[in-house]
Amino acid sequence: MTPAEENTPKATPCPREDSAAPTTSRPPVQRVSIVDVKIPASLKLGYIPAPATTSPPFSSKIGMNVTIIPAEKMPTENLSQYNTIVLGVRAYDAQKDVVANSQKLLDYVSNGGSWSSSTTTTLVPSTAAHFTPYSATLSRTRVSSKKLR
Repeated sequence: MTPAEENTPKATPCPREDSAAPTTSRPPVQRVSIVDVKIPASLKLGYIPAPATTSPPFSSKIGMNVTIIPAEKMPTENLSQYNTIVLGVRAYDAQKDVVANSQKLLDYVSNGGSWSSSTTTTLVPSTAAHFTPYSATLSRTRVSSKKLR
């Protein structure tokens, strides 16, 4: 048995009243990897936070040059100085200034910039209003499989 196998928690059968299928449980294990991240000195990230965000994104903690851009300053901000613009979680949903400046973001991408947005729940109305460069649909469908590991 290898040292890794010796340190791997063993599965324990867990009977369930709501299912005839046997299930197993394993103690929680967190595997950690140390990665030497090399950030180019010229990389600049513009971050448009969601409302009530009080700390910079994780990327600033690993040495990226991050500038926080308040949504109300989007009309006057020169986005071309950034390699990437990141919108905070639900920034499109909760800030009218982001929605009002969506064409500016699309123009930024058309001119070679990168833009990342996460957890936007108003995707369908946003697509109808041309806030995304391509058609998109929102789904709440979840996919799971016992075969996945």
